[in-house]
Amino acid sequence: MKDLLKKVLTKETRLSLRRLYYAGFQYRCPLCNSHLRTMFDSGLPFAILRDADVVGGEQIPRDVCPVCFSHSRMRLLFEYLRREVRLEERVTKPRVFHVAPEYALMAYLSRASAYVGVDIDPPKPYENDAAIEYCDITDIGYPDDSFDLIVCSHVLEHIPRDDVAIKELHRVLNPSGVAILQVPIGFALKYTIEEPLVSDPCERERLFGQRDHVRIYGPDYAQRLSDGGFVVETFDPLARWGEDVMAAMRLNRRERLFLGRKGGNRAAV
Repeated sequence: MKDLLKKVLTKETRLSLRRLYYAGFQYRCPLCNSHLRTMFDSGLPFAILRDADVVGGEQIPRDVCPVCFSHSRMRLLFEYLRREVRLEERVTKPRVFHVAPEYALMAYLSRASAYVGVDIDPPKPYENDAAIEYCDITDIGYPDDSFDLIVCSHVLEHIPRDDVAIKELHRVLNPSGVAILQVPIGFALKYTIEEPLVSDPCERERLFGQRDHVRIYGPDYAQRLSDGGFVVETFDPLARWGEDVMAAMRLNRRERLFLGRKGGNRAAV
């Protein structure tokens, strides 16, 4: 039935129907501006996610918008782009490279920027008007310094040669730009655990908490980004924005943004 509805109804019609069905006054999603009576839980129940204390993979109640399916990780990205990068205020639209685009964030970015969305397995057609290009981020087909902003959220943990991908992302970033490079982080780990050659989905779930992950990053993640050429900054939204914003946006108090820049550049996009 879901597949049939996708063929018959446009994305906007499906959004409108979900917005009507879940309408209420308990919650608000800032990405699709829906007022909601409930939100869905997020996260997976695998033991490794609890044992490694994974931030970005933990179970969070009432976290996911039932209309656009955005969650606290996406709300954090949205709020950073809105408050710190201020895309809507720029006279010249920045060039944005968005890896494995999330629908609600893609809808925002494609309005506010010169947008390029990429995926190693792009849907046909994608769920809105933006064209998503094929791209393997271990071999990005764009020249050096092509993009002012890179958004790569929860992608690197899927890639066996993440070192190559990190260097490629660094290569195509403009010297005055910034890359937002989010991954799940195991706070209880001493270092990243990984087994790139493990291919069995059940074994990957046991080891990494998801069947298409090849690692769980530890506190050495920032160093891995540095090894790929980035100057790394960790952005703490609670310290920057305060308790009221965190509560209003329903953000994860423990989550931080990992920002990568080219040497010496500390300015925003």
